[in-house]
Amino acid sequence: MYIVHLYDVPVKEFHEIEQVLTNHFVGLKKKCNRQAAKDRSVKVTVGKDPLPFTIYQVLAKEMLCKMDREFIWGRTFMIISWNLMSRSSNTAGLLYNHMDFANDAFQFYIIHQKNDQAGDKARDPKHVYANTTNPSICPILSLGIYWLMFPVDHSTSGGRLFPGTSQYERFRKLFSQRLLNDRDVLTALENNGLHVGDLGTHSIRKGSATYTSSGTTSGPSISAISLRAGWKMGTIHDTYLRYEAAADQQVGRKCCGLPTDKPEFAALPPMFWCENSETRKEINAIMDQLYPCIQGNARLRRLVEQSLASVIYHEKFLRETMPTNHPLFQTELFIHEGFIATLKKFVTTEAHGRVATGITSHTCLLKEMAEIKVEMAKIKGMIQKQKEQSRMPCQRCHRPVGAHDGTVTSVSGSTTVETSGRHEDSMGIFHQMFVIVNDKVDTILARSQDIGARRLVNNLNRDEENDVLGSSQGQVVSNSRNATTKPQKGTFPWAQMTTRCAYMVYHFGHADTRKGPFKRLRGI
Repeated sequence: MYIVHLYDVPVKEFHEIEQVLTNHFVGLKKKCNRQAAKDRSVKVTVGKDPLPFTIYQVLAKEMLCKMDREFIWGRTFMIISWNLMSRSSNTAGLLYNHMDFANDAFQFYIIHQKNDQAGDKARDPKHVYANTTNPSICPILSLGIYWLMFPVDHSTSGGRLFPGTSQYERFRKLFSQRLLNDRDVLTALENNGLHVGDLGTHSIRKGSATYTSSGTTSGPSISAISLRAGWKMGTIHDTYLRYEAAADQQVGRKCCGLPTDKPEFAALPPMFWCENSETRKEINAIMDQLYPCIQGNARLRRLVEQSLASVIYHEKFLRETMPTNHPLFQTELFIHEGFIATLKKFVTTEAHGRVATGITSHTCLLKEMAEIKVEMAKIKGMIQKQKEQSRMPCQRCHRPVGAHDGTVTSVSGSTTVETSGRHEDSMGIFHQMFVIVNDKVDTILARSQDIGARRLVNNLNRDEENDVLGSSQGQVVSNSRNATTKPQKGTFPWAQMTTRCAYMVYHFGHADTRKGPFKRLRGI
C-alpha cells in the first residue's frame, strides 16, 4: 500500500502488479532451489544439526574425565539442558526454588519461556530421573558432583543454580571452542559424519527432542514432548491437549537415557534408607559437615541428599572413570576417612514405599518376565545339581545314588543309606518353584490383550447353564477350516481353571477330551 500512495497507483492496477510480482518471486525461488540442487557446496540442512545421543554420551564422559573444574560445571549445564529439553538461556536462569523432589524424580519449573513472555501459561513441573544403568549421563549424579565441587550457597549466589551474570555465554564458549575441538571428541564426530561447525548450544535441545520422539518405536506422545519443550501446537492442540504428569514423567525417563526395552526403564534412584533415628542422625551429621549452607532449607536439603546418595552409589564408577588426582577426590567427602564407608551402609535402590512413576504398561510385563527368568534359572541350577548328585557313587555299594529306590543295604546287611528323604525335599523345592513361576505366568496372561482368552476368563464364574461353551448335547460347529465338536455341559471345570489353563485350552484345545482349540468356535 505504500507504493500505491507514493506513486498514486490505482488500487485495481496495484492488485494486478501484486499478482505479477508474486508469480515472479515464486519462479525465482524455484530457480534458486534448482541451482542449489546442483551445487555441492550448498548445505542441505538449515541451522545447527541435532546432537546425536551417541555424541551426547561421549561429550558427557569426556567432560567427566577432564581435570579442569570448568568442565564439571559445563557438564552439569549440558545434562540439565538435555533433560529439560530447554534453551540454554532458560537453564542459565534456573533458581533453587525452581527445583523440587517428589517420590522418585527431580522437578524443575521453567518460569520464563520464549513463547510465554508474560507468564500467562500454567507452570507445570518437568520431571528429571536418575539413570543407574548409564551413570555417565545421569542428571542426578551430575548435580551431586557439581554440588561437591561448587558448594551450595543459597544466600551468596542469589539463589541461582549456576550463579553469575553471563552463564549462557560462558557455556557457549566452553562447548563450541574447547569441548568440540577436543581430540577424542573430533574422532567421535568424524565417525558420525559431523563437523565442529555442525553443532552448537541449540543442538542439545534439538538432539534431546529428536532422541525422545524418534529414538525408539515406543516413545512418548508428541504433545507431551511439545509441552515439555515449550512449543506451540496450534490453537486446537493448545486448548484441548493439556499437561498431565504421567506423560511428562515418561518423557523424563526417556530423556535421561533409560532403556525402554528393558525392565531397568522402571529403575528407582539411589536413596538413604533410615531404619531408625540413630541412622538419620549419622546421615544428618555428615551432611551438615559437607553442606553447611543448606541448614534451615528443607527443600534444598532433600535435593542435595538425593544427589549425594547417587554419588555414594556410583562411587566405584567414579573411581574407575575419573583420574585419581581429579579435584572431585580432593573434596571433603572423599578426603574424610569414614564418610563414604558410613553412607554406603545406608544407600539403596530398593522401593521402601516408593513407586516408580512414568513407566509404560509393557515395562511391567518386562519386569515380570525378568523375575520368571531368574526363577527358571534357579530351577535349572537345582535340577543340574540333583543330576550331579545322582551320578555320584554310593560309598557303601559303589553304585550311583540315583539307582537307589529308597534304601540301600550294604553288602554286610548292617547299614542302610536313606535317599528317599532327600529326594522328597528336592521335589518339594521344585514344586514351590513351579508354583511361583506359574503364578507369575498367570499374572502376565491376565494382562494380555487376547480377547478370546479374556472372554474365557470372564466366563469362568458364570453359571454352567449360561456358559457360552456349554450345551445339553454335543454339537458340531463348522468354520472355514474344519469342524469342531462343541463341548457338552460340564465337560470342563472352568471355575477351577487358572488363567494359564484357559489360555491353553482356547489356543491349543484339550488333549484329554480330544477337543480342538476353542478359538475356532463361532460366537466366541
